[in-house]
Amino acid sequence: MTLLTRMTGIFACVAAMLVPSAGWASEVIAHRGVYHDVDTNQTLSENSYYAVVRAHEMGLRGIELDLRLDASDNLLVVHDFVANRATTYDGAGGKMNAVDVRLRLQSPPPAVHFAAHPSATWGNVYLKNYGRNAQLINNTRVTGDIAHIQSLYSLLNNLKNYRRQILDDAGFMVVLDIQDPKILKLAADQIKAFGVENHFYLKFFATKALYNAPKYRYNGADTCYVYAKDQNLTGLNVIPQVNDGELDINENDNAGILAFQTRLTIDQYLQCWADAQAQHADAAKMPIVSASVPADNGRATAAATAGAHTAIRWAQTHGRKTMTIVPNPDAGRLINGGCALFSFQANDVSAIEFPMRARQSKAGFAADPSVRPDYVIYDVMGDYARNTYHADFATYTANLC
Repeated sequence: MTLLTRMTGIFACVAAMLVPSAGWASEVIAHRGVYHDVDTNQTLSENSYYAVVRAHEMGLRGIELDLRLDASDNLLVVHDFVANRATTYDGAGGKMNAVDVRLRLQSPPPAVHFAAHPSATWGNVYLKNYGRNAQLINNTRVTGDIAHIQSLYSLLNNLKNYRRQILDDAGFMVVLDIQDPKILKLAADQIKAFGVENHFYLKFFATKALYNAPKYRYNGADTCYVYAKDQNLTGLNVIPQVNDGELDINENDNAGILAFQTRLTIDQYLQCWADAQAQHADAAKMPIVSASVPADNGRATAAATAGAHTAIRWAQTHGRKTMTIVPNPDAGRLINGGCALFSFQANDVSAIEFPMRARQSKAGFAADPSVRPDYVIYDVMGDYARNTYHADFATYTANLC
């Protein structure tokens, strides 16, 4: 069976999973901003200043941006750990195409890691722009300039200087995805420096983004309070992310979350942050809980998603809003008359076949009547000419090739 056959055979059932029940619909958060477009000449670079501005102009509820560290401990607004796929610093004169590498139409250059080079290296590096049919295109017709990599500071400063209304718009959520404890503290510092605490949110993975040092050994609500104080999270919006796939390697949800030198149940972990907020006026605020399920691993759905369901139930019964993520493909390529779908990788220069089963699991979770998240993070397809966007799978994928 070909790649294309495997993918197209299940498009309909995946799309059906995302049709909301009458009277309910999640608000859409744009993953990496709005950078795809039905008109390939309007395509932008992901995680760019322009993609943020477009998301706001199109009326999205918010955006989710990715943060990585360079060798100077500067926060870069990029998704990958390696620079080749998303930037012109790729070892191939700016011409490396991750889909072409996957299809063996191009030889893979050595990986260039963001963390291996200081800020001076990245200041003038351009972001790539993948248009329709996964072709690299020049977007100067849209922006008047090729998009540079943004540090979090430069992004906030550009918005302050040129799009102040975005930083002042309390209804526009900016969610920063955190997977490193050093990033959590640095991002908190910059949010406070720009005075945007009201509508910026730090979403962090428990097993990746929290220091597991002895000084933070679990001791009830005091633990989360002291941790937040030490990391300058006081008064900031935090979103604990319960990623069911990282609870432990064997998906034994009963093992709980390893955080604060202790194996905590999901209820204990979330209650720690809630109690800290309730007991201390200068604690971090937790208005939202995020949960995500793993790829379908052949086990019964209930067993495979128990941790994520537990997190959602806790939030629903404790006055918090809920969030999840449903991925869409990063690129499409016409092959044998059909559109093959691909995902980009954070740690590899090559794209991979889009993991449809993983999306089915995550889409099914979002569509579950017992879940019904308040917010869903999607890769969205813009429609610049009509000043609108599409998050549904059918429209999104129809405009990739």
